[in-house]
Amino acid sequence: MKTIIIAAILMLFSVGIHSQQIQIKGEIRDAGDSQPVEFANIVLQTLDSAFIAGTNSNEKGAFRLEKIKPGDYRLVVSYLGYETTYVSILGIAKSIDLGKVLLQPSSVALEEVTIKASAVRSYSDRRIAFPTDQQKQNATNGINLLSTMMLPRLQVNPLTNEVKADEGDIQFCINGIKVEALDVQALSPKEIIRVEYHDNPGVRYGNVAAVLDYIVKREMTGGSVNMNLSNSPVTVFGDDQVAVRLNHKKSEFGLQYSTRYRNFNARKEALETYNFGDGMNMQRVLNGIPTYIMETTHNTSLNYSLVEADKYYFNATLRYSFTKERKKSHSLLYEKRTPEQITDVRSGGESRSHLPSLDLYYMRTLKNKQTITANIVGTYINTDANQNYTEKEEEEVLSDVLSNVLGKKYSLIGEGIYEKNWDFGRLSSGVKHSQAWTDNTYAGTVGGNTRMKQSETYLFAEFSGKVKRLNYMGGVGIARSWFKQEGEDSYQYYSFRPKVSLQYNMTDNTFIRLGGSVGNTSPALSELSAIEQIIDTLQIRRGNPYLTPYINYNTYLNYEYKKGLFTGGINLYYWYSPDMIMEETLFENNKFIRTYANQNSWQKVSGDLNVRFGPIKNILMFNITGGVNHFISDGRTYRHTYTNLYYTASVMAMYKKFMGMFQIGSPRNNFVGETMHGGENIHLFMLRYNQGKFTAGAGIMLPFSSLYKREDENRNRYAPYKMESFSTSASRMLLLTFSWNFEFGRKYKGGNKRLNNMDTDAGIVKGDK
Repeated sequence: MKTIIIAAILMLFSVGIHSQQIQIKGEIRDAGDSQPVEFANIVLQTLDSAFIAGTNSNEKGAFRLEKIKPGDYRLVVSYLGYETTYVSILGIAKSIDLGKVLLQPSSVALEEVTIKASAVRSYSDRRIAFPTDQQKQNATNGINLLSTMMLPRLQVNPLTNEVKADEGDIQFCINGIKVEALDVQALSPKEIIRVEYHDNPGVRYGNVAAVLDYIVKREMTGGSVNMNLSNSPVTVFGDDQVAVRLNHKKSEFGLQYSTRYRNFNARKEALETYNFGDGMNMQRVLNGIPTYIMETTHNTSLNYSLVEADKYYFNATLRYSFTKERKKSHSLLYEKRTPEQITDVRSGGESRSHLPSLDLYYMRTLKNKQTITANIVGTYINTDANQNYTEKEEEEVLSDVLSNVLGKKYSLIGEGIYEKNWDFGRLSSGVKHSQAWTDNTYAGTVGGNTRMKQSETYLFAEFSGKVKRLNYMGGVGIARSWFKQEGEDSYQYYSFRPKVSLQYNMTDNTFIRLGGSVGNTSPALSELSAIEQIIDTLQIRRGNPYLTPYINYNTYLNYEYKKGLFTGGINLYYWYSPDMIMEETLFENNKFIRTYANQNSWQKVSGDLNVRFGPIKNILMFNITGGVNHFISDGRTYRHTYTNLYYTASVMAMYKKFMGMFQIGSPRNNFVGETMHGGENIHLFMLRYNQGKFTAGAGIMLPFSSLYKREDENRNRYAPYKMESFSTSASRMLLLTFSWNFEFGRKYKGGNKRLNNMDTDAGIVKGDK
């Protein structure tokens, strides 16, 4: 009996030990300056290297492993640029704090850190996502890597390498600098360490909806060649790119070329209504005959950078872009009450633009975790655009309109930023100034000349930090906008741009975020131009030099929950823009004038639900989003409301060297002023095979539809219309893709560029609908 009692006591004691919630925690620090190492890879192994648990250090270098059983273990800590550190933990029976685990900087390149599951950390202004090796293996460039990562609120087309944000424009960055999407497309997935997805950008970034910042490795020696080809064998459609980089010690030389070409057949159908001042009205029906739209773009860039790690970084980039567009349209036009009187309508034109630019950048690292950065960009835009419009009834010419625009624009953008980091937060402050000079000459049926000057000066300061489970970010910007057009009065406008964001992490897998901002938008040069362009026999496009900037208010609430393979998020947004620049239609001298004005207000209420599930067995992933947008457009002579329901869904499978994906979605329509602009109703399928340096694939756009279609609707009281655009070229279009990423003699070294600016607005008024 004694033996049984003792055995029972020992058994209970043993069970008690094994049921303990043993925890291992500590801080990862740089051995040189004792600063925290963010996102270090931490793996707990048995002594024979069997995987037990893994995690990443947070922004303060801290980590925690939970629910560990008693036993003997080895902790492996690794991060790019540091030697791998091993910590033996023998005979653990209760929770322990390892204190500071020091990492020694590495003088040579580390092998790639293997991340088994995509690690995503969320803060008040951004998410930091680490792509897995499998995701990198099944991507061919920096753009379609996003489709394998399935980041929320991003729409990625892996066939055309297009990325869209739900709520506005995207700014791309590489190592903190603003770049073009083509620069990201030239990245090899292997060199990407992480993607910082600013889904709530700070005041530094202005009015963009999202910022995608790719943190990549800097090489010391060797070189690389990256090629991405995407072409259709059934129609004229292609996106081709090649990038070459060579490294020698502190220097890197880069050359990049890309071309984009399209040749689609297209046609339009429209019902136009015109209400004249005397009570008369007219309805015109437009039946389009398939014609074509051609577009060709060539982009070239030459880059040189010089880096002394932890001291300075200099970069010079010379870019040149050439774009040529040619459009033709052929339609049959008749009044609804007299369909037998058919008017032959033809329009078309050709435009060419040359855009060279020079970008100079310098960053200096100072003591006590301080940096100063400066960027200056000079740009010249030369535009030559021709357009014609004719109406014929039998052999009689009813209208013959010719237009030619020669445009020249010079701009200079300068920016400087100071940053200071502490253990408890980060301060950023800076100033940005842009200056533009425009000289446009209009000839043809209607002539004229516009000379404009525009400038904006922007000062900002921003602080972000963390207190326990609360992440916070607050900033303020002050802007001065100035505009002057020859022959018109100038204006000067000051605006105040505060922004605040709070995120509370209820658990490691759940957070709620609340924030808001105030910003302003200046009118585009094309809207300000005091010139008229004829659209057709009844309509004229006119600029308005009396437009003024307007204020934007927005607020948002985000909630996200993770458990196992499931991630769900709810997002609510509200925008309010009093005095927003929106369209206005006037009736003058039996003509309908399409122009712009500062209207009463514009509002948008938006909500969406996003669900992601996977990866199941490291193979399958699902992503589904459903949402609603409600618009209230309040003009001086109109008030319109519009509601749009939408959804997107995608499923992706990755197995060994194969990757397959299917995407489908309904149109995300937008309503501003009096016009609803329809989105794309897209679905696609693609399959890709990766064989080391080479990747080959095929995809098909709109496989279940014989027609590509978009809809627009205008609700103006004088001249409303409904228009549908069709194309058979984009439906069931087969695309073949090929990528080649080749590297030789590469070794890792640090160095980041954090600023870049670019000007692409030519400031030309266009006479097309």
